[in-house]
Amino acid sequence: MLGLHAVGLNAVAGARVACHNNQADSPRTDFKLNDDFGGIVIRIPLN
Repeated sequence: MLGLHAVGLNAVAGARVACHNNQADSPRTDFKLNDDFGGIVIRIPLN
């Protein structure tokens, strides 16, 4: 049995958006407020 937990990562602050948009090695530099940055899935064995 496996427990799953998913967490979404959203751009909810202007400073965070600016930081991500100014990263030289970022594949994307056009983030706007409330855009999705991605997500994390955590899998935990329950047995």
